Amino acid sequence: MDFSFIDSADRTDTGRLRLHNEDAVLRLPEHGIFGVADGIGGAMGGEMASRTVMQSLHEEFVGTEGEGSVGSLEAGVAAVNRATARANACIRAQAEAWGTTGVGTTVVIMVFGVRPGGGAAILHAGDSRAYRMRRGELRQLTVDHSVAAAFGMESEETLPRVFRGVITRAVGMSPDVTLEETPVEVVPGDLFLVCSDGLTRMVRVGELGRVLAEERDGDLQALAERLVAMANEAGGEDNVSVVLVRVAKNDTTTVSAG
Repeated sequence: MDFSFIDSADRTDTGRLRLHNEDAVLRLPEHGIFGVADGIGGAMGGEMASRTVMQSLHEEFVGTEGEGSVGSLEAGVAAVNRATARANACIRAQAEAWGTTGVGTTVVIMVFGVRPGGGAAILHAGDSRAYRMRRGELRQLTVDHSVAAAFGMESEETLPRVFRGVITRAVGMSPDVTLEETPVEVVPGDLFLVCSDGLTRMVRVGELGRVLAEERDGDLQALAERLVAMANEAGGEDNVSVVLVRVAKNDTTTVSAG
C-alpha cells in the first residue's frame, strides 16, 4: 500500500489542570488511519476507555487481527467499525468488573483509501472533531454528538450548566455503538485536523483557522506542538490532543469518498 502522499504529526498533553491524560491518539500513516479518543469516567475509567479503543484499532490494522490493511476505503471503514465494536464490549466488561458506570470514550477516526480514487472517511462518536483546511478556509467536518448540538446550538453558554459538555454518543456507554460516517473529498494540499475538545473549548475556531492557514506548509510536528501550546496558554483546562494530516500538493489526483 502506498500512502506516501500523506504527511502527519500528533501531540497529546495533560493540560494545565488535570493530573492524568485521559486522551489517546492513533497515527498509522503506513495504513492511512489517524484518530483521537477522549475518555470519560474519571482518571482510571477514562484512560482505560480511550486506550482500549485505540489499542483495538491498532490490533485491527497492524496487530493480531490484521484484517483492515487491505487497501480499500470500504475495507478500512469496516475495520474501524469492527475494532470499535470490540472495544465497546471490552470497555463495558471492564467497567462492570470495577462496579462502576459512566465509563466510555469519544472517538474520531479518519481513514484514507489508497490513491488513485481512494477518498477518505471520518467515523466518530462524541464531541471530538475533524476539520479540513483548504485554500485558507477551515471547515468543520463532524457534528458533535452533544446536548448543545442536538438543540442546534453553536455554543453551550446558554445551556444550564448541568448540560454543558454532555455528549449523547460514546464508545462504551451502551451495549451497541454506531459511529457516524462522513465521506470526505480529498484534494492535493488539504490539511486535516483531528482533535479532542481540549483544543476546541480553549481556542476559538477563527484563531485555529488563522494559525493553520499561516503554517499549513511548514513543519507539521511544530504545528501540532503550537496548537497544544495555544490550548494550554488559554488555560489548559482539559487534556488536549491533535493529529494533523496533510495531503501532498504535487499529487494531481483529486479523490472523493464513495
